[in-house]
Amino acid sequence: MKTQLNSTLRQLIPTNVKDVVKQSRLWLRYKSSCSNVYHCCVHKTASQWMQSLFFDSRVYRYSGLTVCPNGKVHRGGYETREANNAIDSDPFPEKTIAGSLHISFDNFLAIPKPKCYKAFFVMRDPRDIVVSYFFSAKYSHVLNLRISKERKILNSLSQIDGILYTIESLNKFGLFTALESWIGTPTKDSNIKIFRFEDLTKPNNFAVFKQLFLHCDIVMPDKILSQFLKDYTFQRLTKGRPLGDEDRRSHLRKGVPGDWHNYFNDKIDQEFKKVTGDLVSRLGYEKSI
Repeated sequence: MKTQLNSTLRQLIPTNVKDVVKQSRLWLRYKSSCSNVYHCCVHKTASQWMQSLFFDSRVYRYSGLTVCPNGKVHRGGYETREANNAIDSDPFPEKTIAGSLHISFDNFLAIPKPKCYKAFFVMRDPRDIVVSYFFSAKYSHVLNLRISKERKILNSLSQIDGILYTIESLNKFGLFTALESWIGTPTKDSNIKIFRFEDLTKPNNFAVFKQLFLHCDIVMPDKILSQFLKDYTFQRLTKGRPLGDEDRRSHLRKGVPGDWHNYFNDKIDQEFKKVTGDLVSRLGYEKSI
């Protein structure tokens, strides 16, 4: 009866009032020692999903950190320092999470940082990145100048030629070089950790998120963390679609690692190796198709 009453009372509180309370000091349960947290990645590594998690009010409640919007703007992306003269050299606001920084390690180093910070990079099998990017560019990604051009080209090609084109496009974009640049970075800076997309997105991901939040000094109680992760499962976000059930026109297409096995043939594999060399093995993923 008491639980029902509390639930009813909460529903009567206007949303804008709830938002103010959730951003106030009264809502806080813990203040992170980090002045900034940097979420670094490349495209197609669940960056939007991770961003959604960090925007959740429970992250703020157990860290005091808010998400800095538009974090990837003017931060250098994948371009070399010599090629990019328009990089924003201003630091991020204190007590914020700089989310979804699609960035190479060299450009990350160029960001002015406070004394107390943490960073993590999300790694993914580059072959799965190719397949994911192919379907995203062809079907589901919001249109912009780059995607509009690529979608027109991809719609004129067969699936095999489209994937070959995607490999070439991502190589020119600098994605593979950026991915490679993060290899071994935790040995260069103890404030950095690398987490795999495959571990973060698997059904039983409690332990890896516990490590990630510990690294970022986000102290969320286990019970709350468990519910927090359940709220962002593939099945819940897709309104009941099982993990692995493909919807090519959805941004959440399939949700399982190793899907490249279904699309790489000998021709694609040879071209991928020609472009990326031994990148797969250097990242710690299996070599063969």
